[in-house]
Amino acid sequence: MSYTDEELQQIRSGLLSLRQISQDDAVRIRTIFSERQYPPTLLPFAYLLQANPELFEKLSRDELVQRFSSLAFFPETYPLFYEHDVVPVLESRLGNRGTTVIVKHPIKTVVIKPYQSNREPVIARIAAEEGVGPQQFGSLDGYITEAYVDGVPFCRLKADAPVYEIGRRIGEIFTKLHRRGVYYNDTTLDNDMGGSHIIVPAQGQAMLIDFGVALQTGNHHAWGDEEVIDFLRTMPLFGATVGYVGALSAKDIKGFADAGRRDLETMTRDNVLDRDIQFIQEGLSIIAMRLGGRFANQVMAGFESSYKREPYAGFRLGRMNGQE
Repeated sequence: MSYTDEELQQIRSGLLSLRQISQDDAVRIRTIFSERQYPPTLLPFAYLLQANPELFEKLSRDELVQRFSSLAFFPETYPLFYEHDVVPVLESRLGNRGTTVIVKHPIKTVVIKPYQSNREPVIARIAAEEGVGPQQFGSLDGYITEAYVDGVPFCRLKADAPVYEIGRRIGEIFTKLHRRGVYYNDTTLDNDMGGSHIIVPAQGQAMLIDFGVALQTGNHHAWGDEEVIDFLRTMPLFGATVGYVGALSAKDIKGFADAGRRDLETMTRDNVLDRDIQFIQEGLSIIAMRLGGRFANQVMAGFESSYKREPYAGFRLGRMNGQE
């Protein structure tokens, strides 16, 4: 089965329209689905029940839709599902942003994930343009579609890895982002779950992934409540005292944002960007306990040799305890 360009446009428009339906319409749609025993994989196309019933019925007979639902209709995935004999394999990962899906096919592997803020797709494209983040593809509203970065998370590197060169690459990554005014805000080298936002491929250069809480520092004193909360949420004390941001009331969010904005009034742009470097040092402190001070110091030496920021009078990296 295949779809015309006009049908694809209607399907994708319907997917967007479903995000804007009222509570009453949602109840009505679920009632219809229950009465007619439609599978839940058709729910994303429910808008077409009225807008184009014939197209909806066509979708209901499509085996790929029954298996993969709307994932088959993203601009980058449609050819993989409908123009090749091999059907993609899906891998789902649940995280803070919701479900991230990795669509694996011999032609290419792409990642589809809901974005965490309206800033994220913009910043992800900046990172891709600079060659420090995954290639970005056309997507649907509310989602990022990007190339899959196949490699080893930084926290799983072995002690004999070329860490000085990797450190140099990390310095290059943050030099380019900071020059574009991007504060990454989540430089996780090693977290409690063994994850890292820096991926080191077997071939090629390390990449930074996941820009969900990244911020643009063009005018950080004018950040809105969402930006200020994202700035605060990566602080350990904030997480320990507040917990999950999504559980806060609007009043609480406003209160925390106002308090954070007062702190930001005393911070320069360099002060903000310095926090990225501080997160790197903190992550290396943790890794040094596992792999030794020599490993951490070599990473920092590489970082210091390549990181540039003008004017730069901010955070200075210290040395880790252990063998030099």
